[in-house]
Amino acid sequence: MIRLLIYGKGDIYHTIKKLIDWERVIRVAFVDSYAPESTTECIDGEEEEVIPPSEISCRQYDYILCASIYEDEMRRTLRKLEVPEEKIISGKLDWENILEHSFLFNLSHVSVYQNGNIDRAVQAVRER
Repeated sequence: MIRLLIYGKGDIYHTIKKLIDWERVIRVAFVDSYAPESTTECIDGEEEEVIPPSEISCRQYDYILCASIYEDEMRRTLRKLEVPEEKIISGKLDWENILEHSFLFNLSHVSVYQNGNIDRAVQAVRER
């Protein structure tokens, strides 16, 4: 199992979670820059651990997924905490990033997601 910390719990996480291969991935905790200490929060109907970045070094994990529009800021924080760059995964949903980290994503779910985006774009053009 791949042990994953998820940095961010907003809209981007809620999109990405549908694409992660949860049969191969276990969520260790969520990381929140505004969490003063480790706590639990109800996320998606489940009690989940939420930790501040300062507690990352206390957790066993394989990767950290930056699931936010504030990815650059998150990366700066992670560099300050000396998290190795190879353990940081971008939450950007472009094919290059997804294929580079295909071990994390369910590619059939990604394909359905991408096709849905194409369908919405075509519909928007038709409505013009």
